[in-house]
Amino acid sequence: MDVNAEGFVKELIAVLQREIKLHQEYVKLLEEEGRYLIRFNEEKVTSVTLARANLYNELLEAQQERIELSKAFEDYSGMRLCDLVRKYMYPQNAKRILPLINQLREAAKKSTETGKQHSQILDFGLRAVHGVMSILRSGSLQIVKSYTRKGGMKESYHPVHSADDSVFKQA
Repeated sequence: MDVNAEGFVKELIAVLQREIKLHQEYVKLLEEEGRYLIRFNEEKVTSVTLARANLYNELLEAQQERIELSKAFEDYSGMRLCDLVRKYMYPQNAKRILPLINQLREAAKKSTETGKQHSQILDFGLRAVHGVMSILRSGSLQIVKSYTRKGGMKESYHPVHSADDSVFKQA
């Protein structure tokens, strides 16, 4: 396939524009999901999460399309698309494509950064919930302090059962 043919150039431009748009939409969905998480709107979080999962699959498809188009270049293996465009395409075609590659790079970077922030928020929330659950659980445990062989103090937790919960009481 001739990488300078107008059909190839248009197809590559279309794929790059699609991928840029998908990354921008993905960032918007992450931000929207974060707002709903803060408000704890479970229904909205669920719908946005499903939309984000579908959009992620579309992103993977667009990325795969771009990779397949990149294989049309002679020295495809190991080279970045921007290097291939600079090396093999006519300057007028490169001028059209290189800015899109830069936009895609920036959009992907923002998408990745926003995704990391989103994950950190979710991890923090899960740790907070786990901490609260641990505190609640420890309230139902009896703490027994004992000494270790080396003279240190050791605490162990044993479940506290009320007399009403005992097996003998139920029998």
